[in-house]
Amino acid sequence: MSWLHLLHRGLWRRPLRTLLTMVSLSTAFLLMGLLVPILQLFESRGEADGIDRLIVQPRHSITDILPISHTRAISDLLGVTGVSHQSWFGDTFRDEPSSFARWAVPAASFFELHPELHLTTEALNRFANTRTGVLVGQKTAEQFGLKVGDRITLIPDIWLNKEAKVWEFQVMGVFDSNEQSADLTAMYLNYEYFDEYRAWGSGLVSYINVGVGTAQAPFDVAAAIDARFDNSADETTTSSERDFALGFAEQLGDVGFMITLILGAVFFTIALVTANTVAQGMRERLGEFSVLRALGFQLRATQWLMMGEVLLLVALGASSGLLISSLLLEWGRDYFAQLGGIGMNSLTVAAYHSADAVHRPAGCGPTRKATAQTLHRRSTTQVLTLRKL
Repeated sequence: MSWLHLLHRGLWRRPLRTLLTMVSLSTAFLLMGLLVPILQLFESRGEADGIDRLIVQPRHSITDILPISHTRAISDLLGVTGVSHQSWFGDTFRDEPSSFARWAVPAASFFELHPELHLTTEALNRFANTRTGVLVGQKTAEQFGLKVGDRITLIPDIWLNKEAKVWEFQVMGVFDSNEQSADLTAMYLNYEYFDEYRAWGSGLVSYINVGVGTAQAPFDVAAAIDARFDNSADETTTSSERDFALGFAEQLGDVGFMITLILGAVFFTIALVTANTVAQGMRERLGEFSVLRALGFQLRATQWLMMGEVLLLVALGASSGLLISSLLLEWGRDYFAQLGGIGMNSLTVAAYHSADAVHRPAGCGPTRKATAQTLHRRSTTQVLTLRKL
């Protein structure tokens, strides 16, 4: 009889209990696999690696609007390779106001700064030369059955036009992208037409897009931009596109701390349940271990047998949970552009350990160290009981 056979028979001695314990462990590791990549994403805020575009927004509130004249002042700064802008359009499409994002952009400069958005030259020219033309993302086109030449009607909610009528546009092209961070649900309309036809706010934009050269540190450029408009009527705050997107989520609070707290509570609870289940199983099998000792098995061998069952149980639960979370992340990246390049790799568990050490303040509650001590105490109790045999 092999050791593997003994492990298998011991682990599945109570199939229902083993299965429920494994599901509990799998759920904990599933949450870890989903939340730790998000935690890593928030921890990467402020890193300069791979930044080639910046977002300039109003300093005091996202509801404020910047003058378009800021773009000319920014283009003169050292390290700036290109400048564009975008303005939130909103309005209602087919009674679905939040079905996809709608932006007013200048055709040439915006798509020059966003080469990851794939569009034919003919479609871009049609868009630039048609005042009421729009470009839609591949996912939106597929969702609503839109194609080149179709007409779109938007009911005003923020931006009323000068005739107090609905906005009417025509699809000039559909764009796609190979990058997962690209928003293929967006719609872009011609800023020149939007600015001329809207009832108020002429000459104002929501955000300014800035291209940064490789020879200049991006955060030096960001600091120079903000310094340029200090003490003016329209002060700015500049960040990378990634930090800009994460900033919206952080308006809810310290997301990193909340994720760490949730994971800590889940693992602490699951660890206690698992330890209690394993301890109960070992107590039920004291007679079996006595028989093994009587047959000549060494004490250390029976101890390793108990530990092996625990490790095998945890390994099965952890691997299934992490596998499911990896598949869910792959699916999520295909359907939610906001996830960007988020993903899970072999360093996820190690990254969570380091993140917990950074984010967990003193006195925030039970930690994995306490959980490990609990497991150690329960294992020690079983070993001492076995020694008495």
